[in-house]
Amino acid sequence: MQGVVCIGDFGHTQVIDEVLGREGFTAYTGSCNVRWHAPELLGGDDVKPTKASDVFAFGMSILELVTKQAPYSHRKRDLTVIMDINNGHLPLRPTKPEDVSRWMHDEVWDLLNRCWYFMAQERMNIGDVAIRLESLAEYLGNHPKWQTQEADAEIVQ
Repeated sequence: MQGVVCIGDFGHTQVIDEVLGREGFTAYTGSCNVRWHAPELLGGDDVKPTKASDVFAFGMSILELVTKQAPYSHRKRDLTVIMDINNGHLPLRPTKPEDVSRWMHDEVWDLLNRCWYFMAQERMNIGDVAIRLESLAEYLGNHPKWQTQEADAEIVQ
């Protein structure tokens, strides 16, 4: 079985605001999605999402898929997350055995960190991220831990 995954809401509220002509409060400046926000989006009232901030959020989404928890899951309050992001602190690397053994190889963690560079212009572009993910998928597809019936059953669930 093969499918296509689509991730949405990267800047979606920006488009809605522009179409509706709203100038005030918007979801991307005041929502609880700060755990996926790039540092530059936390810098003021007139900031707007960019391709680079989308790459940052995409990296956080991959982390969420791997851990089944929101980024910065060790933090209870979004304010603490904002402080972490502004201070350049990234999410903690997963340590749960099931996350580490199956998903969080050094290569994946390196890719995520390159999506999370503090300076937007230093982040990977989404095309390079896609190329890296494809090569990682090929590598992981041939990895011994993926060559078991249990692994196949876990992926389907």
